[in-house]
Amino acid sequence: CKNLTIKKLVVGEDFQLGNPKAHLKAYELQEHLSSYSKDTKVVITKAIIDQYNSVISSSRIRQLIIQGKMDVVHSLLGREYLLDLGLTPSQFSGSSMLIKAEDVKQLLPSNGKFTGFWVEDNIKASIEVDANRLIIYPYPKSTAQNKTLAIG
Repeated sequence: CKNLTIKKLVVGEDFQLGNPKAHLKAYELQEHLSSYSKDTKVVITKAIIDQYNSVISSSRIRQLIIQGKMDVVHSLLGREYLLDLGLTPSQFSGSSMLIKAEDVKQLLPSNGKFTGFWVEDNIKASIEVDANRLIIYPYPKSTAQNKTLAIG
């Protein structure tokens, strides 16, 4: 935090940083961050409510991803859920890409089959997730360096 160069941090009114036993609430952030940077301004926003009168929060979105409800995730985010697989070790079998689930640094949906596309090439993909691996078909060769997969 000593090299913190954040000018503005926008958080929801129910924001918490840390674990449940030791955390900062949204209204405590300004004081905490001012010890690292006098220029950082914390903006606290009101909760955003969806069409069903439920709060849209990162916790809710993470839970929906875990449940594999990618259509709901897409509607709440306003876009597909993106997986950055650029530095993830992978193997290839034909035109499929195989990745160990433990190597993916982002949250994966629950076991199941999903559709998506390779962002860099706009090529549709089928995605199969289980506890051990992620299988993506097809895997375009032109995506060798930039591997961003949109699920939703």
